Amino acid sequence: RPAAPGGGRARPPAGGLMGKKQHSKDRLYITQTEWKTEWGGAKSNKHIPYKVLPFDCCAISLRPFEGSPMCTADGSVFDLLNIVPYLKKYRRHPVTGEPLAASDLIKLHFHKNGEGKYHCPVMFKPFTQHTHIVAIRPTGNVFCYEAVKELNLKAKSMIDLIDGTPFTRADIITLQDPSDGSRREIAHFSHVCENLEAGRAKDSSGIRHTDATARVLSQLSGTAAEAAAASAASIAEVLGTVRGKVDVVKGKMDKGKADTVGVGGGANGAAAHAMAPAAVALAPRWLQTTGKHSAGFTSTACTPTTTNEIAPLSEEEASRQRYAFLKQKKQKGYVQLQTSHGVLNLELHVDLVPMTCDNFLTLARNGYYDGLPFHRLLKNFMVQGGDPTGTGTGGESKWGKPFADEPIAKLKHDGKGVLSMANSGPNTNGSQFFITFKSAAHLDGKHTVFGKVVGGFDALARIERVPTDKEDRPAEPVSISGITVLVDPFETLDSEMQAAHAREADPVGAAAADQARRAAEDAQAWYNGPVSRPKALREGVGKYISTEHLQGQAPPAGAPEELRPPKRTKPDAQGYQLSNFSGW
Repeated sequence: RPAAPGGGRARPPAGGLMGKKQHSKDRLYITQTEWKTEWGGAKSNKHIPYKVLPFDCCAISLRPFEGSPMCTADGSVFDLLNIVPYLKKYRRHPVTGEPLAASDLIKLHFHKNGEGKYHCPVMFKPFTQHTHIVAIRPTGNVFCYEAVKELNLKAKSMIDLIDGTPFTRADIITLQDPSDGSRREIAHFSHVCENLEAGRAKDSSGIRHTDATARVLSQLSGTAAEAAAASAASIAEVLGTVRGKVDVVKGKMDKGKADTVGVGGGANGAAAHAMAPAAVALAPRWLQTTGKHSAGFTSTACTPTTTNEIAPLSEEEASRQRYAFLKQKKQKGYVQLQTSHGVLNLELHVDLVPMTCDNFLTLARNGYYDGLPFHRLLKNFMVQGGDPTGTGTGGESKWGKPFADEPIAKLKHDGKGVLSMANSGPNTNGSQFFITFKSAAHLDGKHTVFGKVVGGFDALARIERVPTDKEDRPAEPVSISGITVLVDPFETLDSEMQAAHAREADPVGAAAADQARRAAEDAQAWYNGPVSRPKALREGVGKYISTEHLQGQAPPAGAPEELRPPKRTKPDAQGYQLSNFSGW
C-alpha cells in the first residue's frame, strides 16, 4: 500500500471496511457492456434499420416518404412514387400480398409544426413512435387518436375536425398503434419475404400508366364521392376499350389481315402466342401495345403500321394470373405414387405453392417419373428421387430450366411424410424431390414444401428399413413404378377463370344466370321422378288444405265406430279396499 505522508500508515476512509474483505466489491476488470458503451469497444456487425416501421416511412422503400403519402384501408403507408410502379408490376398489396388496385389508395394530408415535424393539427402534439395515429378516409386528414376519441367519438359528432366532412366509425384508419406493432413489423411484409422490387420513379408525371390510373390519382385530392365516381367511370371506360380492341385483334387474327406480334421471340414467344388469346380474354392488362405503330413511325427498317394493337400477355404474366387465381380457389391436389415397396397417397398444396405443384403435376402426367429410382436414402432423415440419371445431379423442370423457390412460413419440414423439393441452392429447383422420415427443421426456408403423405405410411416405413451402402444408396432397388393424378386443380382452371372474369365484367347478367340456374334446380324432382304439385283449393293461407282437415270440422259421415277411441270413465273410489301383505 502507498505510504502516507509523514511516514505513517494510510488510514481507511471514514465508513470504509477494514480487514481482508475491504476490497471484495472492487473488480479488477471491465465488463463487456462497459467496454461497448463507455470505452468505445467493438459493436455488433448486424444492422437492422427498423424492426417496426416508423409512421413516416414508406412500407416499400423503408425510408421517409418524400412525395405524396398514400395509404390503404389497413393503414399501410406508401410513397406515391413507389406504390404506383409496384402496382403496375405486381398488382397486389406490398405488405399483405392481397390484390390491390390504384383506386384503393387514399391520399393522406399530414400537417407540420413550425419545427418541420409532423403533428396533430387539433391538439398540436408532435407525432412520435408512441403516438396513436389515425386518418379519416373521406378527407385523408391525419390526427392523433386522442383528438378523434374526445371530439368525435365521445361527443358523437362524426365530422372531420378540419373541414367538417361527415364520416363514420368505419372510416377511421389506424396508421400507428403503439400497443400493437405486429402488423408493421418489416420481417412480415410480403415484398420483403418474397424479395420483390419494382424500382422508383423520380417524378409522378413520368410514370407510365393507364388513363384510368391517371384519372384516379388526379381525383384523389378531391372529395371521396368525386374520386369514387371518376375512378368507376374511368375503369369502366378502359375495360370497354380493352374489350373492344381485343375483339378487333381477334377478328384480324381470324381473317388473317394482320400479323400477331408476341412478346419476345423463339420458344418463349411461341409460348406467349399460344396462351395469349385466353390470357387477354381472362384479364385485361394495362394499355401496353405491341410497339409496331411507333416503330414503323420512327424506323425505316420497320413496316409502317397505322393501328395500335394490344400486346398479348407474356408467359410470366399469364402464369402469375393463373397462380393467383389458384391461391384464391383454395383447392388441394392429390396424387398416388406407386413404388416398388407400396403405394403412397400424396396431398399437394396447390393453394399455397402453385408453381411448384404445377411443375410436379405436369411431369407426373407426362410420365417423367415412371421407372425412376430413389437414389438416396438416409434412415431417420429422408428418401430422395426424381433424377433420370440416378446420380443426384440431373433432372429438369417442365420449363426446361430451374425455377424459383416459393417460401411459405407455415409450410415446414415438421413430422413424417413431408414432400419437399430438392435443390443445389436458392432458386435451383428442377424435378428432384424428397420425403422425410422425421422432422427436419434445419431445412425450413431452404427447400420448398409442396405436399405431404396422407396415406401409405406402412409403405414409407418399408422404404426406410431398406439397407444402404456407404454412399447412402439403397442396397435393393427402390423405384417409382408410376404416378396417378387423382385431383388436378389445373384441369378446370381455364374455364373457371373465364367464368370468374365473365361475372366481374357483367355482374347483373351473372346474377340473372345464377337465379335462373337455381330456379331450374328447384323445378327438378328429388328422385328423378315426375314433379307433382299440390292443387290450390282456395286463395290465401291454407289454400292446399282440404276442408275435411280444417280445425272444427266434424268427421265425415259413415266413419266406422270401432275407429273411435273408447270413452274413459273415472274409477269408483269405493271399489278399492285396504289389505295387508299376508297374501304375498
